[in-house]
Amino acid sequence: MILLFGSPLPDNEQRAMFWQAIHRQPVSIAEIRENVVDQVYQQSVPNLINSLIRRSLLEKTDGLFFLQPVVMEYVTERFIL
Repeated sequence: MILLFGSPLPDNEQRAMFWQAIHRQPVSIAEIRENVVDQVYQQSVPNLINSLIRRSLLEKTDGLFFLQPVVMEYVTERFIL
């Protein structure tokens, strides 16, 4: 479980964060849709991405999304636990 200011992130956002931490490379929205979220959530990927960007958990450069190194390490540690 990933906590942000004492509150857990929604499941779909947690899955996106875990996948991004494992993948470790910048990815496009299409890759996130294909690999991270259930079909139920595929339409909400832009909202999911925007939510993570607003929380400063995900960064965007040239249309690709990635975790900052410190966030990646935090998520990796949570994944291992």
